[in-house]
Amino acid sequence: MDPNKEGIIREGFENTLKDRYRGRMRDAREASVNSARKVGHVIAEINDNFEILANYNPAEIHIDV
Repeated sequence: MDPNKEGIIREGFENTLKDRYRGRMRDAREASVNSARKVGHVIAEINDNFEILANYNPAEIHIDV
């Protein structure tokens, strides 16, 4: 295969992976926020404090992570 094409394919793959990672992390954070809110925590839309959210792991992220 042409090395230029391989580079383009790899770059496309890396960009897709980066985009999906960002989306998955956003979804995981939203799941944590929703879980915390269900038990009565007040969480602002923009929240840089993860002390509360650390106790509400989304199902797809194991507690040991």
